[in-house]
Amino acid sequence: MIYNHMKLNFVLPSITCLLLFIGAANTVFAQSKYYVATTGSDANSGTSVSAPFATLAKAVAVAIVPGDTIFVRSGTYTVATTISIKKPGTAAKHIVLTAYKPDLVTADSRPVFDFSSMTLSSSNRGISLSGANYWDIYGIIIKGAGDNGMNVSSTSNTKIEFCSFTRNRDTGLQLGGGSNNIYIINCDSYENADLGTGSTTSGGNADGFAAKLDIGDNIIFRGCRAWMNSDDGWDGYMRPSNPTPPTNVKWRMEDCWAFRNGYYWLDNSTTSSMNGNGFKTGGSDTKDLDHDCTMIKCLAFLNKSNGFDQNSNAGSIYMYNCSSYKNSGKDYFMTSTPTYVAGAQLVVQNSLSLGSNGVSFPAAATATRALTNTHNSFKTSITSTEIVSFDTTGVTNPRSLDGSLPVSNFMQLNTTVAAPYTYIDQGTNLSSISYHDALGIPFIGAAPDLGAFESNLNTLPVQLITFTANPNSQGVLLNWTIANQLNNKGWAIERSNTSTNNLWTEIGFVNGDGNSTAVKTYNFHDSNTYTGSNYFYRLKQIDANGQITYSHVVVVYASNNTAQLQLLAYPNPTRNNLTVQYQVASLAQVRLAIYNLQGVLVQSLVNAQQAAGRFQQNIATQQLPAGKYWIQLAIGEQMTIASFVKQ
Repeated sequence: MIYNHMKLNFVLPSITCLLLFIGAANTVFAQSKYYVATTGSDANSGTSVSAPFATLAKAVAVAIVPGDTIFVRSGTYTVATTISIKKPGTAAKHIVLTAYKPDLVTADSRPVFDFSSMTLSSSNRGISLSGANYWDIYGIIIKGAGDNGMNVSSTSNTKIEFCSFTRNRDTGLQLGGGSNNIYIINCDSYENADLGTGSTTSGGNADGFAAKLDIGDNIIFRGCRAWMNSDDGWDGYMRPSNPTPPTNVKWRMEDCWAFRNGYYWLDNSTTSSMNGNGFKTGGSDTKDLDHDCTMIKCLAFLNKSNGFDQNSNAGSIYMYNCSSYKNSGKDYFMTSTPTYVAGAQLVVQNSLSLGSNGVSFPAAATATRALTNTHNSFKTSITSTEIVSFDTTGVTNPRSLDGSLPVSNFMQLNTTVAAPYTYIDQGTNLSSISYHDALGIPFIGAAPDLGAFESNLNTLPVQLITFTANPNSQGVLLNWTIANQLNNKGWAIERSNTSTNNLWTEIGFVNGDGNSTAVKTYNFHDSNTYTGSNYFYRLKQIDANGQITYSHVVVVYASNNTAQLQLLAYPNPTRNNLTVQYQVASLAQVRLAIYNLQGVLVQSLVNAQQAAGRFQQNIATQQLPAGKYWIQLAIGEQMTIASFVKQ
């Protein structure tokens, strides 16, 4: 097999490549810290773990200013009224609302805000963000609200990560009011339905995720799942009266799954009277509003209606490397006839359908919409030897400790079958497509595979183990560690003042070592920095043959004054022994442990106070079953993770 285009294998899952933090302190170093716990009291100061508030509402009501952090301890918080968040952060100093990371020993140990005592009402939202610019919200679960679990309005430059929205009486997470530049990463929205009095047969407009009505520009979903919602998994319906939205609004979904939508969770089989699409790209009452939609490596299956649905979207729709399976409607339905805006396009490439009801695409371009429909395989067959498994067991499993999607064989491609292939290496190189804010959709082999899952992508010969950016008195020090180099010419170091556009500048170059199986660490010092500016960095890896790929993005905010946690595990993959290295800046409680993908504790390595210094653990791994594992390092209030593979 010829290795092509993408040579870096990120040990941390690619779905989290653009996350700007693992622990809250990696995003922004707090000006003040507040704590919330089920054992707390709102009469406390809230400024220490030992004297926490009892409610999130109290923490939000105190003098939150840019740079502050609210830590929420694990447990269930019973809440009867909407929690309103209106105070903005700044680009240099985000406000952080996060699960208290040392509590997160499993993915399901996140704090739960239970609003089930609320009555059904359009005003009874769980958490409401309005004007809450520059917030980072991480690791919470919102359940049972009388309307949306979370509603985001008139808000920009905010990130919602590793959150879940379930059994709310309207859409789990809804965005509107001109909100723009919003990242929703590794979130789940499921079993949302309007089951109030008189609504048991309709289910209401309870979608999983909705960026709709009067939504603004640049709404990005990555690694999200939506299932068993009474209406759609994703809904982008527009309405000019709510009020008139901006023109040419864009939203995108990357690595997202939508399944079993249009059914009630009460018995797992009763259908609602609502739509039940997986991904509804847009649409409007007047059938002339554009909601440009991009879907990359997305998966739709077993939905009550269509897997991917145009729904009279008058704008452009781009679909790259998507998969659709056994939806009760069409796997792809893209033949609506709205009044298209000028320049509208329908682009479908490298996509796959295996459903008995087939697909519906226009036969050719028209005078009002251009068409690109190439390198796809649309079949009315739900069997194939090139698919590892059609068993959906496990698709609703808990996420990994970092929030990434659970591992499943469903719809993965089988490289053990003999050629000629129908799906493997049958696509076209999409090197100019923006994916995770870098150019190019990764693949391995002579050409990309079809569908949402690239075969063998996790067995690439060059591994980027860590990549960090740490501020110091002379600027910013970049460190990265790799293994198993193959034809590696080196790295161009690129810097930007924002992670969400292509304004990257090359500031240096570090030579690679060609071919090597040794673990090696490289560094670059950026001394051309100044106080008061954010800096984003990425590595542009260049092969000897000139092919390139990009690393994930790391960030240093203007307010950073403390180094990130550093955790290194090697060799990776490993057979018999694993070395783990970390550094403690000052006397602190340290916890180091290994977990499996289900979040079950495998081995506790350290649980004690440690003084400042560098530490190393040598671990025998012979007895571990083959597979992927997580190492969690918690030092005081900070937490980070790394993964390794046991062969």
